[in-house]
Formats: sequence, C-alpha cells, structure tokens
Amino acid sequence: MTTSKKKTPEMKRLLTITSKVDGFRRCGVAHPGKPTTYDMDSPEFPFSGDQLEVLAHEPMLIIHAQEVPGTDEQETDA
Repeated sequence: MTTSKKKTPEMKRLLTITSKVDGFRRCGVAHPGKPTTYDMDSPEFPFSGDQLEVLAHEPMLIIHAQEVPGTDEQETDA
C-alpha cells in the first residue's frame, strides 16, 4: 500500500469586530462602526487572551471568529 501526499490549505483564524457606535473604545482600540478583520495568527494581532474575553463579553461590539483556508498549503498523507 502506498500513501500519497495531498496538499491542503492551511487554515487561517480571523476575528472580525464591528462596533455598534463608531469609535467605541475597548482594550485600547477605537473600534469603527464598520467591520474590521484581524488575522489572529499574525504577530501584529493586537489583543491578548484576556482582552479577547473582554471583547467577547462587550455588548457594544459584534464579534465574529472564523477559520478560512489560507494561501499557504501544507502536505498531508492522503
């Protein structure tokens, strides 16, 4: 039996934050009234784990976390 390598997209974790009031401040950031998307795996991601908890429980913010296929591919056994 032979195994083949199959390329699958690396998953990217994204966090989108929308403020119900433009400029509402939380965790040191003025959140705009339009959706702002952050790459959670980026070294420039501005929030710590504790701050994510605060943001998730803030009623003035709409938080949407998702995983999407990234542009990098990794090999897996098929």
